Amino acid sequence: MAGIGFALRKLFDTKSVTSKFAGVLYASFVTIGPVLAFILLLVLVHAGMWFFGIDENTRLMFTTTILYMMVSSVIISCAINTVLSRFIAAQIYDGNNEKIRSSVIGSVSLAAVVSMLAGMAFIYPMVAIYQLSLVYSVGLYLFLLMISITFVLMAYISAIKEYTKVALAYFVGLLFGIAVFLLAYYWLGVPIEVGLIYGMAMTFFVINIALFVLTRTFFKGKSTHSFEFLRFFKKHPALFLSGLFYILGLYAHNIIYWYFSNVSTKVMYLKILPSYDMATFLAMLINLSAMVIFIVKVETSFYEKYQGYVKNVGSANYEEIERSRKNMNRVLDHELFFLYEVQLVITIVLIALGMVFLPRFSFGGAVLDYYMVLGMAYYCSFCMYFTVVFLYYFDDQRGAMITTLLFFAVTAAAGFVIANISPTYFALALLIGALVSWIYGFNRLKSFIRNINRNLFCLNARFTEDKE
Repeated sequence: MAGIGFALRKLFDTKSVTSKFAGVLYASFVTIGPVLAFILLLVLVHAGMWFFGIDENTRLMFTTTILYMMVSSVIISCAINTVLSRFIAAQIYDGNNEKIRSSVIGSVSLAAVVSMLAGMAFIYPMVAIYQLSLVYSVGLYLFLLMISITFVLMAYISAIKEYTKVALAYFVGLLFGIAVFLLAYYWLGVPIEVGLIYGMAMTFFVINIALFVLTRTFFKGKSTHSFEFLRFFKKHPALFLSGLFYILGLYAHNIIYWYFSNVSTKVMYLKILPSYDMATFLAMLINLSAMVIFIVKVETSFYEKYQGYVKNVGSANYEEIERSRKNMNRVLDHELFFLYEVQLVITIVLIALGMVFLPRFSFGGAVLDYYMVLGMAYYCSFCMYFTVVFLYYFDDQRGAMITTLLFFAVTAAAGFVIANISPTYFALALLIGALVSWIYGFNRLKSFIRNINRNLFCLNARFTEDKE
């Protein structure tokens, strides 16, 4: 993530507990901040629906439409951000802050257009065929638009050191969203689901305004090339496809079971599988810590060694290159396996705690059965993705694309097979796809490192092309 290491290394170099805690907070906000904000919103929304006694049909309609908008926004933003992050890194390396500043408008515009098309495709049939409230539909559309923009803006926030302002933006946005809901429900007298959707949309609207201002303030200079980043999609198609395949693989099993199994629930023309979807959410939640651990360990330990090695490849003698290469490889092995091991312990502990405490919150039966296997499946998929990120570091875009394509293809194929066997085995599709792609990606990374001197000479040539 472009630029985050500068702030993290400064915080973690200080030995105080306070600075280390601040470093963890910073890494959390720039990696999973929007996800945490969305999770908190969901908790508040579900608590509100229970408090106000919303009927089951309305609750099911609301959660289904929100789920589809959330999945759409994640797919849209991930497809954009993989290439956008490369563009930002290239401009930071070359000192072109004005190009980063101008690209904010272009990337937000791109996310808005794609979200508009996706929103129309989803929402129009609900209004035209199923007579869904137009007021609610507009709020749903705004929610999709706002949260997609938030995820795209996070590609820039990773380079901004004002993590306290980012945290304040989330907090103020949440308070504003609650105020909008209370005003709409108590003063305007709108149905509770309408008040909730507009409250959620306005939460991310305020967050977006704050993040947009922070980004434009941080990156100085003037440039009219708002869409220059789009040329990186043409220059790096494998990079774009790797991000797209990864996020599609992450949700392929859910979508396949929604539409190709005989146990899904239909809401208007949309389909969901409540027990499996809830287990998916919980399993993903217990593995979010891996994102923070990865950013902290990579940006505070590995990046410095990597940067030193890349510089030596272009200017130093053979002995210095070999010395820096061995240092980098040693740190890479240590940090990668540290992440694998620590997150494995965290995942196992949280799975065990979930088995004990989730039944107390009415999560039992199929949810618990899926939760155990999905917890390990998401652990494997996250570890696979971190391996892919190291391939990004070494610019092995083809290897990254093959790894994520394998993840998507194997998960989807296993999902289609298992959908016709038994719901008991549903969680295995993601586990199989994640394991196969993780093994391939890890072997690809080790193979790449064995010939790293040759590969990094090529990397310097390709990176120079990016700057031209």
